[in-house]
Amino acid sequence: IAFAFRVQVKQIVGAPDWLNQDRYDITGVPTGDGTPTMTQVGAMVQRLLEERFKLTFHHETREMPAYVLNVGKNGPKLTPPASPGPMPTIGFRPAPNGLTLLDLNGTLGAFASVLQIMVLDRPVVDQTGISGRFDVQVTFTPDDSEFKGQMMVPPTDAASAAPGLFDAVQQQLGLKLSAQKAEVDVISIDHVERPSPN
Repeated sequence: IAFAFRVQVKQIVGAPDWLNQDRYDITGVPTGDGTPTMTQVGAMVQRLLEERFKLTFHHETREMPAYVLNVGKNGPKLTPPASPGPMPTIGFRPAPNGLTLLDLNGTLGAFASVLQIMVLDRPVVDQTGISGRFDVQVTFTPDDSEFKGQMMVPPTDAASAAPGLFDAVQQQLGLKLSAQKAEVDVISIDHVERPSPN
């Protein structure tokens, strides 16, 4: 559900316990030609959830602990995309002194989504007001609260280690990521069933 609707797990409320415990292997085949975009794959998974899990839900707005992304006091340091196109490139790669998060040709809203889905433990709300696409690269040293404590980064000399995520976002992107309560869209589950057999 988090992947299909691009939300953080804490934005899904009213789920039965088995939803967090049962595991499934899912094989999907796109109906159109070519490689589907992440948006199209998300739509495929949404249809699967509706058809096989009988998922119904509604949206609500709730105030909850979140991280808010704003422009830093000295203004943004954002790079236009080197390879503009319809699709962003998202990933991580080891850096000599930490880990580099890449969101190339992406929006800041997409960057916030990557942080909330893959890195941080709560929703991330983009309040920068900046539109357009950018090549975002931020090198940081993850701590135990990020990646659910499962991202292993080779040890490095403390003096040469990359800063933590929050400092790195400010220093390298000119943006400020701060913990605070914010109004967040949540998916409130009305009904869901274990899927029928194939």
